[in-house]
Amino acid sequence: ACCVTDSAPANAVGEALVCTITDSALMSDHAAETKRLFGLASETAETDSGYKLKFASEHAKDLFEYIQFERKCCGFIEFSLTFERGQGAVWLGLGGSQEAKKVIGGMIAD
Repeated sequence: ACCVTDSAPANAVGEALVCTITDSALMSDHAAETKRLFGLASETAETDSGYKLKFASEHAKDLFEYIQFERKCCGFIEFSLTFERGQGAVWLGLGGSQEAKKVIGGMIAD
């Protein structure tokens, strides 16, 4: 799934933890892409503020495009990409407040 789609609690600074996508078809397509992309991860690790997912290096472009879209709809999530040396793995980092971490955990679990 995408991030939260219904009324959700705000984080500690009052930022709503909701997806801003209003087009149901676009939301559905994005949820399917999130599920597909997260399914390609070879490893998932919990961090203090979120999660990181490990991908083969050939998925770097897809991960960058995912972040570009996700930043528009779920502004409460912090993103990072970490590239291991050479052609090593790429790690997608997703984090934020503890409330955001719960939402991210739900996204990964779906």
